[in-house]
Amino acid sequence: MLIRPPELLRRNRNYRLYFTARSITALTLAIGPTAVPFAVLRVDKSAGAVASVVTATNVPVILFVLVGGVLGDRYQRMFMLAVANVVSALAQIAMAVTLVTHSATLGSFLLLAVVSGLANAVALPAGGGFVVQIVETGQVASAQALLTISRTSLMVVGAAVGGGLVGLAGPAVTIAVNGVLYLVSIVPLLRITVERSRRVVYTSLAKALREGWTEFRSRGWLVGTLAQNLVYVVCMVAAYQIIAPVIAPKQLGGPAGLGLLLAARALGGLGGALLAARAGPRSPLRVGQISLLMQIAVLTTLGMSAPYPLLFAVIALDGAAAEYFQVIMLTAVQLRIDMSVLSRITSYTTLVDYGGIPLSGAAMIPLAHYFPISEVLFLLAGFSGCATVLTLLLTRRHARRAGPAGRDSPTAVVAGARTGTNMLMDGGDDG
Repeated sequence: MLIRPPELLRRNRNYRLYFTARSITALTLAIGPTAVPFAVLRVDKSAGAVASVVTATNVPVILFVLVGGVLGDRYQRMFMLAVANVVSALAQIAMAVTLVTHSATLGSFLLLAVVSGLANAVALPAGGGFVVQIVETGQVASAQALLTISRTSLMVVGAAVGGGLVGLAGPAVTIAVNGVLYLVSIVPLLRITVERSRRVVYTSLAKALREGWTEFRSRGWLVGTLAQNLVYVVCMVAAYQIIAPVIAPKQLGGPAGLGLLLAARALGGLGGALLAARAGPRSPLRVGQISLLMQIAVLTTLGMSAPYPLLFAVIALDGAAAEYFQVIMLTAVQLRIDMSVLSRITSYTTLVDYGGIPLSGAAMIPLAHYFPISEVLFLLAGFSGCATVLTLLLTRRHARRAGPAGRDSPTAVVAGARTGTNMLMDGGDDG
């Protein structure tokens, strides 16, 4: 049964507590990136220093998120989330202390950024496998959608709050407040009560990683979908973070115009999440895959220097498509993957999201050197379209092999999962 998000918050205590913790964390994830660059500039007034600290936060996620997935499957996910938030809090507070005591150096910032990145590498796969433990099968889509809506809204609010606090009190106070917020988020997490799932014992980390890889690659629908998502992330970063700032002065109305377009995308994302919540767990993953074709429209209209109102509408629809796809994909993963390997599978989705960022930058260096910006946008549009078509063909092929009820089928609907642990009881062929 599909329960609407506000009703889900009211009825389900565990989910209400988890939603509160995740909402607080969403604020920290917006405040931190706003304040930390200003803190770095206190000790090294170069763009390279800021870039190095940002990179030091993201690289550990790419390198260690698969290990984080192993930890999420081996231990209680709620515990791993709490530990990760404690580590993040200590890193933020330590950074604030070094600023107040005038002992901060670029080296200390880099070290604390690496610590924060390692905490994220643990938290992301643990969180990705937790919702299905605390809500019933028919509520997973609504639960994921509500978390997406909260995250999108609070990221905007958090960035504004972070900027305001830096202006009023300085980066040290802002980062200290962020650390306290991480500690506050632990309180609702520790109040969640869930049935202890079956503990999986591995002989070694290497074996656990191999098992995770085997489970991942055996599901053609997931491999194809994440490959499509990787292409989407690469093209999205190229369009919004690299090309858009370059063409903004002449085509987009400057920084203010670009900011409005990004706000339109965020607003569209809220609509897409709401649509996914209404669709429920029976919405085919194929619909989400097709929705990413909106990226072609964005890249094409940017390349054609389309009128601003048209860009505004297309980018808003792209935001809706992206969040709709994310909710449907995460719902599919949580309903079709056995709890014993869920965090390891989720770690691959995180790897794609983070890994696509440096890949995009690496791809844009030669493309921007040899081609005009408009041609680069058209090339990216063709690349994105081909990825979607190939993904649809691949998942259709695996659907035929697995059958309509097979666990590897992209149209399969998992039913009868148990409330609490929601262990997948389907014994279909994995293809």
